[in-house]
Amino acid sequence: MKNRPNTRTPTSSPKQRATALVVEDHQSIREMLHEILEAKLGLKVVEAGTTDEGVAAAQRVQPDLAIIDIGLPGINGIELIRRLRRELPDLRILVFSSLQNLQIVRSVMQAGTQGFVDKSESFSVLRQAVLAVLNGKTWFNHNFNELLREALAHPGPDAQLAYLTPREREVLLLVTQSNSSKEVAVKLSVSVKTAENHRTNLMRKLGLHDTAALVRFAFRHDLIDARLG
Repeated sequence: MKNRPNTRTPTSSPKQRATALVVEDHQSIREMLHEILEAKLGLKVVEAGTTDEGVAAAQRVQPDLAIIDIGLPGINGIELIRRLRRELPDLRILVFSSLQNLQIVRSVMQAGTQGFVDKSESFSVLRQAVLAVLNGKTWFNHNFNELLREALAHPGPDAQLAYLTPREREVLLLVTQSNSSKEVAVKLSVSVKTAENHRTNLMRKLGLHDTAALVRFAFRHDLIDARLG
């Protein structure tokens, strides 16, 4: 008797050739993801380096999956996720980032994502996450789940820090350490005007109006001695 051909679709790979949108500001990482997703998982891949490029690409190609770095310059990845969720409610979203803390976890979950992979993790982990999210499941790493449990057990503090760029977080820490705009500029190797612009932007995002309020904010969020990564 002849063996019947196996007509079942493997559960370890997407049923059809899906399209993935990769939004990552570092070109080398973006190209690496492109190659892995295309060569190893058989996905069609579209790249973007900023939030605006990501929105435009998503509108153009209507991807099945978006892989997003939340530490994007300018308008960050959390806001991009919110925009994509509004415009493409069926889009599956996987965060690919090295940023993990309580505020980030809250923001990622509130924005509406289905997965989180740390950039330090192996390809096999990324593969598991991509396949899970594409197949309608969720995938979060152990550290993320631990932080999520803590967030659920202790609700309260807002997620404003997730909106700050890495540079704005640096400025916040320096300002709370009594550095003037000129001193901040020297330490960050930028102009005084640029340092002042960063300070203005972070105060606007946090809804604060003076240095004393920034210091109180930093104390409430344990930032004086604990630097965000």
